[in-house]
Amino acid sequence: MSRSTTSKSLLTLVEGGIIVAICLVLQWIPNSTGVSSIQFSYGLIPLAIYAIRRGTIPAVIAGGIWGTLDWIRTGGGVTFGPQQIILEYPVAFALAGFVGLGTYQVVKAIKHDKLNRAYGLMLVYFAIGTFAKYLAHFIAGGWFWGTYAPKWANPWVWSLIVNGGSAVANIILAVVLFGILIKKYPKLFLTN
Repeated sequence: MSRSTTSKSLLTLVEGGIIVAICLVLQWIPNSTGVSSIQFSYGLIPLAIYAIRRGTIPAVIAGGIWGTLDWIRTGGGVTFGPQQIILEYPVAFALAGFVGLGTYQVVKAIKHDKLNRAYGLMLVYFAIGTFAKYLAHFIAGGWFWGTYAPKWANPWVWSLIVNGGSAVANIILAVVLFGILIKKYPKLFLTN
């Protein structure tokens, strides 16, 4: 391994650690939308920036670490066994790293000063990562949390409403924040 590759790997690792820390700190900000159980996950924004900067694999790893540490931070909360914990914490949060699938396209658009294209691509790949994360939560919601659904609601429909609503709320947040960031600070998404 060359010195520059080692240096880049170390920088990616350190940046990932910082992103995980930022994501955890953002978990302390009140995140309710005021609608029953639909919540913002503010850490998705810095994880998405990291995913575009560093790619899918580092973002998936950082997301999985964030999810694991978030479970520890909550003190374990209500759990239904190891399957539910693994699905809703390391797996769901790791899936959010799929935003990194758009790294090449977004970076290329920014470098060619096509900021509207970069913005559109960011939103598409953010939606992919967000829906992947909330798909895991949806499965856990129907499978494990179904007994908590209102008596009048099918557990799977209720899980779709709650988790789908959270996914949409986070995408709306991304529309606003990425619209500002990509126009004002496009170099934030670049590593060089």
